[in-house]
Amino acid sequence: MQFRVPQNITMEDRIAGPFTAIQFALLVLGGMASFLIFTSGLPSPLNKIIGGLMGMLTLLLSVGKFNDQPMYRFFRFIIAFVASPKVRIWKKGGAEHVLIKAAPHKSNEPVHGHARKVSKSDLAGLAAVLDTRGQQGMVPVNPEEKK
Repeated sequence: MQFRVPQNITMEDRIAGPFTAIQFALLVLGGMASFLIFTSGLPSPLNKIIGGLMGMLTLLLSVGKFNDQPMYRFFRFIIAFVASPKVRIWKKGGAEHVLIKAAPHKSNEPVHGHARKVSKSDLAGLAAVLDTRGQQGMVPVNPEEKK
């Protein structure tokens, strides 16, 4: 190969051993929270249970995977799903559009009638423009029009 093509560009960088920056931050913050709960003034069995659950949740969020996605990302999707509304209700609203004044017609021709007759030469000129896709500068002149 002449050029090196980068591989796995969507993979996050590992900064501390096998952990990415987000995983490392989750481990540090969860470890600190678990330590604070262990050393808090709660009764002895209660602080061990809550601290242990906090430590397991931290490990699950930082190291666990579900459908090849990190668990912290999956957990974020679960929270977004629970927080978003499940039923969409359409309510008609907004401003009503009102025509204030109609523009007067300046010509004496009927509005919906055929005001102009189209000749064969007009159609031939239009066909020539369409056939050349507008690339020619001049529309070919119909020989019948020169007479």
